[in-house]
Amino acid sequence: MVDNCTINVRSWLVPTNCLLCETKVESGNVLCPDCLESLPYNHNMACQRCGLPLVDLAQPVCGNCQKSSPSWDFVVSAFSYSHPVDKLIQSMKFREKLDIAYLLGTLMHNVVKNQYLLQQRPLPELIIPVPLHNTRLRERGFNQALELARPLSQHFAIPIDTRICQRIVPTVSQSSLSGEERATNLKNVFSIKQQLPVRHVAIVDDVMTTGHTIDEVTRVLRASGVSKIDVWLCARTVR
Repeated sequence: MVDNCTINVRSWLVPTNCLLCETKVESGNVLCPDCLESLPYNHNMACQRCGLPLVDLAQPVCGNCQKSSPSWDFVVSAFSYSHPVDKLIQSMKFREKLDIAYLLGTLMHNVVKNQYLLQQRPLPELIIPVPLHNTRLRERGFNQALELARPLSQHFAIPIDTRICQRIVPTVSQSSLSGEERATNLKNVFSIKQQLPVRHVAIVDDVMTTGHTIDEVTRVLRASGVSKIDVWLCARTVR
């Protein structure tokens, strides 16, 4: 799962201690080998449509998705949203720890690559990070989905587009809302500025809980003519 149990990042971003256990690490490493291996990887035990844990491992799609499939075609979630990945993501988003974004994005690449090889699926032609509204972007200073997408783009040699899909309506944070409120909060907040030059894309986001955000992005992409939509997640909340 982890290439050589180390993740190398730009030396000027790397701490001298493991981000999780404070163990001294060699220059170029963010987490120690033990912490890397202990992360809550999803491996091959998640539904290929919703990313939730499978009850029947012989079936690649869960019973709920067999009855009512999500609007996207395929999902890969590197982790379950549990300790310590939840803390890493929160530090990335709210403490501007962009070295964590590079680490998580690189770990995502390892999982996504393995899943596409296992399923013999073609890679997307374009990566689209879930956009932030300009107001939120100015407040935070960066889009965490874009920062996760950078190493994915680098390792897969797939371009990123941050212009075509826009969040045109500012919304309150999804994490503060109920499931029903989340769906209403996101109605008609995304827009496609122009027709995409490709037909197969990957949407990248940090965490999926109800799936309403990804569903809305998928809806506008479908309307613009995109025929195949994959979803690459850092983590999936387990209900």
